[in-house]
Amino acid sequence: MATLVAFPEDSAELDQAGKEALDQIAVEISGKRSKIEVRGHASPRSVTIDDQPRDAWDVSYARAAAAMKYLAQHGIDPRRIRLSQSAG
Repeated sequence: MATLVAFPEDSAELDQAGKEALDQIAVEISGKRSKIEVRGHASPRSVTIDDQPRDAWDVSYARAAAAMKYLAQHGIDPRRIRLSQSAG
């Protein structure tokens, strides 16, 4: 199962649509033991987040971490989650 959770262009914070998509995923994977990969993506250009310049690698990791944190807060064991990232 693959689901796309889009982030606002210059952000690593989930918006309401992203949270709703992750809510659906959490329901589908809750109670299962399989591993989950959360892959963060970002465009190749630098962005500013929280008044700090960030390169695409940092942004993609921050997005993956935000999704993992949200899933963990909604009952998914973070030990099941593998983060990966892609920039560019």
